Amino acid sequence: MHKEKLKLYRELAASWAADLKKQRITASAPLEAEYWRSEEPFPFRERNAGEFRPIRIGEKWGENWQCAWFHIHGSVPGGWSGEIRARLQFGGEALVYDAAGRALGALTDHSIFVPNYEREELPLPPGCRSIDWYADAGANNYFGLLLDVRPGQSQPLRPSPGVVSRLELIAIAPEVEALAFDVEVVLDLLRCCREGSCRSRQILAALAAGYNLYRGERGNAAAARKLLAERIFRFPALRSMPRCHAVGHAHIDLAWLWPLRETVRKTARTFANQLALLERYPEYVFGASQPKLFALLKEHDPALFARVKAAVQAGRIEPQGIFYVEPDCNLTGGEALIRQILYGQRFWEREFGRRVKTAWLPDVFGFNANLPQLMRGGGAESFVTIKLSLNNFTEFPHHTFRWRGIDGSEILAHCPPELEYNSELRADRLAAAADRFAEADAVPEFLSLFGCGNGGGGPKPEHLERARRLRDLEGAPPVILGGAQECLARLREHAGQLETWSGGLFLERHNGTCTTQAKIKRANRKLEYALAELEMLWCVRPPEEYPGAELAVLWEKLLSNQFHDILPGSSIARVNAEALAAYDEIAAGAATLTERLLERQPAGVSVFNPTACAGPFLLEYAGKFARAELAPNQLSEFAPEQFRAPRWQSGGELLLENRQARYRFAPDGTLLEAVVAGRPILAGTGHVLSLYYDHPANHDAWDLDPDYRRCRVAQAEATAPPEVRRCEFKQEIVFHLKIGGSAIEAVASLEAESSELRFDLEVDWRESHRVLRVEFPPAVPNCYALCDIANGWVRYECHANDAASMAKYEVPVQRYMAIANENGGVALFNDCKYGACVQRGTLDLALLRSPRYPDETADIGCHRMSYALHVFRDFNAMRLRAAAFNQPPRLLAAAFDGLPVTVESASVVMTACKKAEDSDALIVRLVETAGMPGEARLLPRRPEATVTECNLLEDGLSPAPEVLRFRAFETKTVRLSNG
Repeated sequence: MHKEKLKLYRELAASWAADLKKQRITASAPLEAEYWRSEEPFPFRERNAGEFRPIRIGEKWGENWQCAWFHIHGSVPGGWSGEIRARLQFGGEALVYDAAGRALGALTDHSIFVPNYEREELPLPPGCRSIDWYADAGANNYFGLLLDVRPGQSQPLRPSPGVVSRLELIAIAPEVEALAFDVEVVLDLLRCCREGSCRSRQILAALAAGYNLYRGERGNAAAARKLLAERIFRFPALRSMPRCHAVGHAHIDLAWLWPLRETVRKTARTFANQLALLERYPEYVFGASQPKLFALLKEHDPALFARVKAAVQAGRIEPQGIFYVEPDCNLTGGEALIRQILYGQRFWEREFGRRVKTAWLPDVFGFNANLPQLMRGGGAESFVTIKLSLNNFTEFPHHTFRWRGIDGSEILAHCPPELEYNSELRADRLAAAADRFAEADAVPEFLSLFGCGNGGGGPKPEHLERARRLRDLEGAPPVILGGAQECLARLREHAGQLETWSGGLFLERHNGTCTTQAKIKRANRKLEYALAELEMLWCVRPPEEYPGAELAVLWEKLLSNQFHDILPGSSIARVNAEALAAYDEIAAGAATLTERLLERQPAGVSVFNPTACAGPFLLEYAGKFARAELAPNQLSEFAPEQFRAPRWQSGGELLLENRQARYRFAPDGTLLEAVVAGRPILAGTGHVLSLYYDHPANHDAWDLDPDYRRCRVAQAEATAPPEVRRCEFKQEIVFHLKIGGSAIEAVASLEAESSELRFDLEVDWRESHRVLRVEFPPAVPNCYALCDIANGWVRYECHANDAASMAKYEVPVQRYMAIANENGGVALFNDCKYGACVQRGTLDLALLRSPRYPDETADIGCHRMSYALHVFRDFNAMRLRAAAFNQPPRLLAAAFDGLPVTVESASVVMTACKKAEDSDALIVRLVETAGMPGEARLLPRRPEATVTECNLLEDGLSPAPEVLRFRAFETKTVRLSNG
């Protein structure tokens, strides 16, 4: 066959496919509709709360984010038979109900993932001759404000999609529609073939023959389908091909470019669509993650939730994901990650009578090195993500592998080789995934997550029709429909043949999310610790008084805001404002519970040391100071008369000095001299506050470009003389600074009995596309970096000798970063920051940044933050001190005589003490912090208490020995029972 003729056949087939999509519609008839509009959504029961007015095709009904209820009605013309559908499009998104309130399905005119995406057809029930429907619509421009990519510029609102464009009934020729799917799949298959190959010529010849047989006549569709079946679809897939296990999927961000209120509706629309598909395709299974989304559905649409629950029980909807939401896994603290798992699994168990065995995190921005332990402890056997395919510097070498955490725990990890979670089940893309599948020699199949989420409504009939045709077709992997768990279970059978990846799964992009939206990050850090401390304190009361339900509400709010587009700061302004309001509610709730607790205790004053850091602390009360020697987790009375009024003196050199250390400053706040124990600790000027131009090539709120250091635009300058104050307890210098258009008040302080140099900053941030950083260059030769992560720490080399190291120009940290060698080192503690650079052996911490998209007001305003320079020889003592920096001792206006349990250990710390979820027992969380095997002795105040080791879900495993033994970095949970 001539090359020119093959080209003609290809063009002919493409045009034929387009024609068939039109010819499947045999007739149409208009429908009528009325609507009323509102700023916020109303539930179905209030659908008639407004005054309806007529609307026609082409009329605009709403602006961006406005809502409306539509009433749609009409009759099927006489003589119509076969499949009849309503074709509706109101612009934006909508959920359609029948008059009885049963959700029928959803509509959309766009997708953030798939270009030219629409969903606008809903089938009428068989025999239905008229409709009386309602639609809850949103004029949802999913991007809100479209911002110019250059600094300081914005555009008006994008034109609203709130325009009616479809309002009709259509009659369908089923055989023509089926032929259209056949031709579409064959065209996809053609793209799998090398041009001019034998198979490609066979396919083109068959398409041409089918076209000639069809001849534009609907009555010839069956014959054309038979011809394609005989010449193409009868040839089975090669048995050497890995199978594609296809799972229906709809990734729904809890909040992102839309507020939470819209996620409630997106969730309902998605489930309504999928329930309809489950009825139509009996072989189909839909997977859905995030218990929080199910909880929202139950709260806002109980009837739809009941249908979802029935589908779960029937095995047609598969719950996925052990986490309550899909949280950021670098910024969320260790105990909060455990609560994510605990609350997630308890929801699945409470609502559906089962637990989930998969850690489902397809879109999270990197995975800390301690997650395998937490996942396994929470009941997971497998982990799924696609995010590692987005690396900028290196290509991640695996798709299926054993992931080993820092404690030695392992979990099977799978990265679907399509490298996405919005698969369209196209033959050519599946064939490419099979070729790409790195472990195809070891395991027989891979996952495909198909469907369009975030308002796309999940899989469409087109996806299922393609799946049916690709069940066993030469040139493409055979497609099996089912739940993810059965595929992952089969993959685990081959675990012995898989390679192992040890340590964190670092995402080589989105590193700016460690810093964006600083107020959200600070509130999260403070409240993680506040709730854990509150639980510890309430454990002193009888178990019947423990406010478990109220604490659960506070935790659930906090966990929700750890979603991977809220805590990282990559959402629109409304989402950020609502998150900050939620934090205020959590703080207020915690304050109320604290006040209630103190009222129930005897009168007095007590001191509470919530960490395992022992030693002298400087306490402050009503402007007075006292030095106190506190034990780990000490909770005891403290005499107020121990406090002394300081004798402050003003003036003098810009010098903070005591018997242990000497720190000399310049008027601009830079540290000119730093000497501890008679030795210089810096290799140059420290505490350098610098402003850098920060305009990433892509993903404004998400990314920091690797060359930001070449773009320094300013350093801090003094605006007034520093103020020096000294007393017998501490010394401090107040610096008044400016940088760019922002003002900084920085207070450097040194306690009388400490070498730790503390900085407390208040920043009035007024920048656009800038990042503020502080840098210290430690004098530590042959160094490496230690960085705090959830319940552990990791080590980084301080070079960029290879691509993988080069990619780590900004790494996530939690409470500390340290530059060290075998003799010790210098650490930088922080109380609310997460983005750090350790290359070149520096302590370089990102303090603030100001992207303009998707929130053009990001972080404009006033901020507070603290950090401290700490010299150490004992690594574990340094880590304990970093914990105390974040959770300093608290004075309580009541008398306490101790916690119900304490821990005796050199390296194991108690991070949580709470009432058990389902009994009056106490749950204690213990973490080995030194990174080496350790021991701990639990000391209950009631010696008769029974101690049992548990998993993270509080299941009892075995009686605990008197001395608990820990692996390096191991997290243990124990239960103390008195019965």
